[in-house]
Amino acid sequence: MPVLEPESFNLVGFVPCRLVRLGVELPEPFARITLLPDDTSLMEFDIPISIEQARQLSLILAKERAPRPMTAELMGDIMAAYGFGVSYVALNDVLDGNVHAVLAVGGQDGHTTLFEARPSDAIMLALLQPVPAPILVAPKLVPSRTEGSTPTNPEAR
Repeated sequence: MPVLEPESFNLVGFVPCRLVRLGVELPEPFARITLLPDDTSLMEFDIPISIEQARQLSLILAKERAPRPMTAELMGDIMAAYGFGVSYVALNDVLDGNVHAVLAVGGQDGHTTLFEARPSDAIMLALLQPVPAPILVAPKLVPSRTEGSTPTNPEAR
């Protein structure tokens, strides 16, 4: 079910970011995606994800496919077959320690629909596009270099 109409979702101030690191820091039982804002006055932003999501994402980053389609690949293939694509991913909030994302999906008719998504799922779909879709982060989620880093909750999956 759609989350919002694009006209009511304000992207003013959102920061374009790129994925710079994917890894596991032992003994943590989860992996982390690290996003780096294009704005050099801001610091990296980490999102904890499951080990399985990290495995899928590592294949996407390596531009490899599993012997059978992974969930994100399947969804991306279905979207492409029907003329849909990811317009952008917006990481917009942290509630109860969980990072929330909005996945913007556009069709051939020019209409965009917004869906709630886990950040890792949305990022995977964004990276699977022929031209990777932008990853945007709400300014309140990205610490500035003067504020210091604010770690996110490890349970934010």
